[in-house]
Amino acid sequence: MPRDAASVILFRTQAEEPEIYLVLRSESLRFFGGYHAFPGGRVDEQDSSAELQFDFCDSFDSKALKLAAIREVFEETGVLLTQAPLKNFSDLNFWRKSLLDEEPDFSLWNSCLENEIQVDPDRLIPITRLLTPKFSKIRFDTRFYLCEIFDSEEPEIWPGELTAGIWESPKSALERWNKGELQISAPTLTILRELKDYDFSSENKKHLSLRLEFEGSGETIPWTPGIEVLPLYTPPLPPESPTNAFLVGTDKFYLIDPGPKGEAELDHLGRAIQSRVDRGDKFEAIILSHHHVDHTQGLKPIQAQFRVPVWAHPITEELMDIAVDRILKDGDLIDLGVAPDGYQPWQMECLFTPGHAKGHLAFYDSHYETLIAGDLVSTILSMYVGSPGGHMKTYLDSLKRIEKLSIKVLFPSHGPATLKAKDLLTKNIAHRKKRTDQIHSLLPKEPTSLSEIAHQAYSDIHPDLVEWFLRATRATLEYLVEQGKAVEHEEDVYSKRA
Repeated sequence: MPRDAASVILFRTQAEEPEIYLVLRSESLRFFGGYHAFPGGRVDEQDSSAELQFDFCDSFDSKALKLAAIREVFEETGVLLTQAPLKNFSDLNFWRKSLLDEEPDFSLWNSCLENEIQVDPDRLIPITRLLTPKFSKIRFDTRFYLCEIFDSEEPEIWPGELTAGIWESPKSALERWNKGELQISAPTLTILRELKDYDFSSENKKHLSLRLEFEGSGETIPWTPGIEVLPLYTPPLPPESPTNAFLVGTDKFYLIDPGPKGEAELDHLGRAIQSRVDRGDKFEAIILSHHHVDHTQGLKPIQAQFRVPVWAHPITEELMDIAVDRILKDGDLIDLGVAPDGYQPWQMECLFTPGHAKGHLAFYDSHYETLIAGDLVSTILSMYVGSPGGHMKTYLDSLKRIEKLSIKVLFPSHGPATLKAKDLLTKNIAHRKKRTDQIHSLLPKEPTSLSEIAHQAYSDIHPDLVEWFLRATRATLEYLVEQGKAVEHEEDVYSKRA
């Protein structure tokens, strides 16, 4: 169930163009750590319990949401949204520190009432509401408010969950994002695009026409310049998680990994592509990272709908038994045209990275330093490497190759993108070593069946996934045999090498 949250778009009009305030979230935060966003956070118990203390009505949202918005702005920026500018009130810093330190006996609302300080919920103008997509482990139902600050109110960031704050016009923020200078969270980016031509001076602030939910919307999630993400559900093996499709490029674009099979998900993907075509962008080709069904099930219907060529590695072509229109090999460059910041030639390099699958490709953009990693790694689960089909040493070699790249944003096929590519890759390599060492320690000196070893190594095998755990264990045992640490006596019978 998504948690109620509030986010505030602080703006000022003193400059030539209206400016909005963006905060930089600490990289240590799980939710959009390292990204610029609007101040805000979730409703807490004090906000809910304080509703009866305040006499204001709101037909759009609950009192608790606006109180949460006021509290979060105060915690994060030091600006307390009152009816008139506060002057010479010395306790504000103490109050703010008490909130940030989560002092159990401190209540901002009681303190305001005791000191006859009137916070002003009417300064918050609701303009849109967004739900975090279902693929995210952390979900919020967020109301976004506009709030003009007084001349005497100046945000100040205290190091902690936030590391910086900047004033930018929506247009300037988008230009800096296009240059790769700012990482901006997806919902913030979506709203900034709507605010670029917004009339901040109007007394009747326009409500933004954004879809509440991503699922079924036919829209994409913008993430970095030239990369839009579509996490779409494919007929899954448990546990259920979507597979990301990607639209890459601007005036001409490519679809990487058409995974969905269900009618609703295919319709979503098809409408997202059609909206790009309707804007005048050219749909160049479908590109496959590898042959697995959760990446390719939508290939035929999408190809039939748009009549575009298919590009893939020759091993993927062979494994799928299809004829592709362009063979992609290691080092091949895909022309993306002109980058959003005007840079050209803008290209995406194909990197042959087998191990998870024999024909696996990843795609690297050296200009923006982004990597579409396919199934090399995931930000929500441990990637499957099983035999037959996968090869552990080859997979580790692919990870180590990718680890050497300069990557600002890594896009996995399962889970949201990460700014911590190096950490993710290092942890995955360490995890594989730990699992390999574990299975090696479990191996007896006497010949033992694969099934017995697998059930010792994995205590939580889902009944529907027994075969996949056996394959994963086999891949690790084969790796140990190659290292000279194990012996295969006959098919699926192993022992520790003496």
